[in-house]
Amino acid sequence: MPSGEAFSSDSVGAAGGSSLTLRGNIITHNQRGIVVSSNSTATLVRNDVWNNSQANYAGIAPGATDLSVDPRFVTDALGDYYLSCRRAGRSSDSSLLDAGPDTAATVGLATLTTCGFNLLDQGQADLGYHYPLFVYAWVPRAFFPYVR
Repeated sequence: MPSGEAFSSDSVGAAGGSSLTLRGNIITHNQRGIVVSSNSTATLVRNDVWNNSQANYAGIAPGATDLSVDPRFVTDALGDYYLSCRRAGRSSDSSLLDAGPDTAATVGLATLTTCGFNLLDQGQADLGYHYPLFVYAWVPRAFFPYVR
């Protein structure tokens, strides 16, 4: 990579002799996913690098435990990047459920959700953004029939 080249169309990059560790990330829909210049290094552990238009990796091979699968994002109460999950009533499960490098409890994610519907991440951590729980409020409506 030429000196001073910008990473503006890339998701993650290491240049200028830097060292980078990427662990448990979803990197998708960029021009290039992970870019590492010849004088830099990167350690890659259990990332999903998928569907980047020019290349998923440039200047580095995929990590031995990296994945390249559709995350199957769905929209729920707080955003557009929940993972599809049958437990939440979706038609299929994302391959990224329980795909993280650590347990949810070890990395402090056991009180958050990637599936929506307040389904906590338990056991092996899911890859992806972990949303706080959302209070689904049911508000009863009063019904007053028209009376003369």
